Amino acid sequence: MRIKEIEARLAAIKQEIETRGTDMTAAEIDALEQETTQLTEERAGLIAAAEKRNGILDSISKGAGAVSRSFEQRGQQEEKPDDPFGTPEYRSAWLKQLRRLPLTEAENRAFMEARAYANASGTGAEVIPTQTANEIISKVKTLAPMLNEVTLLHVKGAVKFAVEGTNNAAAIHTENAAITAAADTLTTVQLSGYEIIKLVQISDSVMTMSIAAFESWIVDMLAEAIARKVEDLLINGTGSSQPTGIS
Repeated sequence: MRIKEIEARLAAIKQEIETRGTDMTAAEIDALEQETTQLTEERAGLIAAAEKRNGILDSISKGAGAVSRSFEQRGQQEEKPDDPFGTPEYRSAWLKQLRRLPLTEAENRAFMEARAYANASGTGAEVIPTQTANEIISKVKTLAPMLNEVTLLHVKGAVKFAVEGTNNAAAIHTENAAITAAADTLTTVQLSGYEIIKLVQISDSVMTMSIAAFESWIVDMLAEAIARKVEDLLINGTGSSQPTGIS
């Protein structure tokens, strides 16, 4: 094996230098130095190549199982998406169901799986598709510009914030003297959540619309009604079984 030959020669060079010592001429020392450099570089290259080969073999042995798991995981993700209400099949199925139109096999499967997920998680039997819901919210913000002046929290239920209570003024302090903490306090503000709903009646004429046109129509209908109610509550809300307005 070449590496063993190199190590044997390096050992011999070391032995020769130690034995002869000062008896060696400058030319002999230069020659041994050059040979040592060449041998150590060759040895480093051989070791690096061997490590690279071992790494490739290790990757191949591990990669067979990894590839299999990768395809398996990809298949599971395709069968059960993270957001069952965000798939194109569920969106088209939901919009078709509103008009009592027949579904394709893929749409029916996506619709049933999403309903099962909704029932299991307690979110309701039929959830608005993610894309449609986002378009309604975006439209509401456009129609109710006062929403741009408040902080919108996309959370479920009530929210409690810690806010500044008593805040004493800063004080002069003597260097190196003990510091006494001021009696500053924190208090909490709790915000409740309220549902705003709007029932939209759909006539038979919408059955002739395309999915995109029907979605745009229903988004406009819902967003306009919700936006009007939101702005009214922001201004005139009494705080009694409803949000507190600014009036």
